[in-house]
Amino acid sequence: FDKERNYQPPNTDMYVRKEAAPAAASASSESETKLLGTWKLQLTMADNTLDYGLRIAKVSGRLEGTLISPRSGEHKCRSVQLKGDELHIEIEREIQGNQATFVYEGKLTTAGLSGKVSVKGLEDQFSGSWKASK
Repeated sequence: FDKERNYQPPNTDMYVRKEAAPAAASASSESETKLLGTWKLQLTMADNTLDYGLRIAKVSGRLEGTLISPRSGEHKCRSVQLKGDELHIEIEREIQGNQATFVYEGKLTTAGLSGKVSVKGLEDQFSGSWKASK
């Protein structure tokens, strides 16, 4: 604008700052929404295949879960964590008079949930796989 320039028409650029919605947060909340509800879980350890129910809800802004066994009843999860599509669940159980912490690690996919399970501290002796569907 201050002087005439050849081959350059006068123009102005205008920039506006907008608050950007965090992409990771929206993707995370979408994954959380898919995770919530009741799942039919199948656990395979050694030669045994066991069926359970898994109920996941969001309470006071955090994920909570309950493992439902047809043999021993409901077991509240110590922790349920979802980062992206990676799921980590810890459940305290008493097995034959001994306290054990089962660690479920897996992925949330369009087909459901699946991953590996182990007993904390005894990973080499007690481990297997699991999958769940709604």
